[in-house]
Amino acid sequence: MSLAIIRSVLGALTTTQAWTAALVKIKNSKRNGTTYAARGITLAPEGALSRVIANLSKVYTEGNNAYLGKYASVNDYDGSADSLKVYRLQSTSELIADEYTRLIQALSVPEMTGDPLDFAANAYALKASLDVNGEEKNVVLFSLQNPICVLKNRFIYENSTFFEINKKVLNLRQNIDVVIIDNMIYLLTLTGEKLFNMERSYRAICVVKTEDICDSGIISNVESFKNIATSGHNPRRFVAFNQQRYDAMKDAALRRRMAAIFQLTLDDSGLIDTSSSDASEKLIKVLCNKGMVDPFGNVPVEVSAVSRW
Repeated sequence: MSLAIIRSVLGALTTTQAWTAALVKIKNSKRNGTTYAARGITLAPEGALSRVIANLSKVYTEGNNAYLGKYASVNDYDGSADSLKVYRLQSTSELIADEYTRLIQALSVPEMTGDPLDFAANAYALKASLDVNGEEKNVVLFSLQNPICVLKNRFIYENSTFFEINKKVLNLRQNIDVVIIDNMIYLLTLTGEKLFNMERSYRAICVVKTEDICDSGIISNVESFKNIATSGHNPRRFVAFNQQRYDAMKDAALRRRMAAIFQLTLDDSGLIDTSSSDASEKLIKVLCNKGMVDPFGNVPVEVSAVSRW
């Protein structure tokens, strides 16, 4: 259903001429977190922005090669990285709530003075209110790539001669990384995570959950588990941390049963042996909805994501 919503919105981009465009600057720091600034821009001649919008609508919704055609589904964001899925988050999600508020505030009062070529933008945004099937939708499209660039090896033809172009230009690439529809955020690419600095968020969740597991008394080697849990791809997996599974694993009898199913080794005290990286990885997958049981072979399998049948 959500794919249909996205398609309806992107197909309706040309139903209004009241689009505004802005350069967006995203800054990340340990002290201030993620902050945003926006610089409003105007395109000329008249109708230039409308043509950009029309082409975006066309490449995403029309024909056999429409960009939206590659997506299989829309799923709640769970930290997995499937390029064939659109990932969805509410604006109130703990992963992005603070960043979302700052971003929307910056877009609502964009700067209108100063040289935009010196703005140090790393994204651009297109914003409008659309009538989609009789409903008003507030829509913002984001492309997360520096829109200001210097063309190299490019020449313009004038007076029988090609002259080199060596000035900065505005390049509004025809790829959307994030679509905001009212208060729902859709990540069309994993690059879209950068808009909200989501790596910082899921690493913070990982640290909290890892400390909790280490203090729970269900694992044997705390330091080994901590090192594995907070490295590589594992911090991302903790977005899908299953609290019910974790609480259930505190029961010794159930822990023995799960250990037998998922090939987890228990020590003499009944704790999960996490002295090896393989053992820690298996436990993380079980707790983060990446470990399931194949009902036909009754064997443990790794899955990329979980959704109800």
